[in-house]
Amino acid sequence: MHQGSALSPLLFVMVMEALSREFRVALPWDLLYADDLVVIAETEEDLIKRLNEWKDFMENRGMRVKMNRTKIMITGVDANLMLVDKFCYLGDMLSVDGDADAAVETRIRIRWNKFRQLVPLLTNKDISLTVRGRLYSSCVRCSMLHGSETWPVRKEDELALQQAEMRMVRWMCGMKLEDRVPSKGLRRRLGLDDIVSVLQQNSLRWYGHVLRKEDNDWVKK
Repeated sequence: MHQGSALSPLLFVMVMEALSREFRVALPWDLLYADDLVVIAETEEDLIKRLNEWKDFMENRGMRVKMNRTKIMITGVDANLMLVDKFCYLGDMLSVDGDADAAVETRIRIRWNKFRQLVPLLTNKDISLTVRGRLYSSCVRCSMLHGSETWPVRKEDELALQQAEMRMVRWMCGMKLEDRVPSKGLRRRLGLDDIVSVLQQNSLRWYGHVLRKEDNDWVKK
């Protein structure tokens, strides 16, 4: 399949699924998503063994594993090793402390990049505020809330999200902070709900999915 084909990702996932079926262990010890792999083990020795098994098995079948991009995180123990305290997995930042600070900071930065790409449309006065709000919600806000369903957010995180959003909302509406227009009124012009409310809805939706799973499902455990 040529690059860019809509079938390429599907066929790649099917090939990876077939190749790894013989030696992949059950969830949650091996998490495979397209070409991203997370291997979880209880000891460092078991982890290195599993990584080498993945590497050898896949390379024997014509695939290539980039070990120089592999990172290790150890939790729950004191270790005198050079380790990362956070890493990005599927666009979400995972922290050894289990908080959402790194994830929120990263998603805000990504959101600003997306917003600046769309500034010519989001600030175009020939486009109604309602349409601009829908475009913002679909292309910008969703990029910041990616993976937020499982974030253990604190008040500081919610405040950071609200502040970043209101700067963009004022930009789209052509307002400045000195104009002292209430945030709720600006969001109403764009047809947007408060981002904290949307964040809570996402978390509750995910919680509902978990509750409906079987009791022996590892996600529910």
